[in-house]
Amino acid sequence: DISTDGASACAVSTNGMLHVWDLASGKTTASIEAHAGCAYACAFSACGAAIATCGRDGSLKVWDVALLQAKGPAPAPAFSSSTSDRPVLDVRWTPGNLLLAGGALLE
Repeated sequence: DISTDGASACAVSTNGMLHVWDLASGKTTASIEAHAGCAYACAFSACGAAIATCGRDGSLKVWDVALLQAKGPAPAPAFSSSTSDRPVLDVRWTPGNLLLAGGALLE
């Protein structure tokens, strides 16, 4: 995903990592193990201050971008929610950051 100001990009990987890049310099500004196992999706909030992620581990997490980019130990997510036994496959913010939605498959 790309932040609304076009300054940053984020992506998740099959090993559960979340990566954030500064697009002007091309440099990685943050890398963190966001999920146990495969991470499926990430999305910047409208203001760019948060990134939501989801994964095979059944969790949806929200990360504070400033804390991700700070030096020091890896931060805990600002918010985390888990399903009982289903992976969360996608995550999206509503305009204005009023709601965050995650989707899992139903049987």
